[in-house]
Amino acid sequence: MAAESEVIACQCHISAAFNAGNLEEAGHLSIRLKYLAKLADEARSKKSRALRLP
Repeated sequence: MAAESEVIACQCHISAAFNAGNLEEAGHLSIRLKYLAKLADEARSKKSRALRLP
C-alpha cells in the first residue's frame, strides 16, 4: 500500500534528521508521520470494509 511505504520512508527521514542533529526537521517530519499513519489506517479500514461487503 502506498501510504504504508510513505510511513516507512518518513520514519527513515526522521531517523536521519535526528542523527544529523536537526531536531526542527525531525519535529516537522513527526507531524507528517502522524498524518501518514492516519491515512494508512483509514485505507486499511476501507479495504477491510470492502472485503466484508456481500
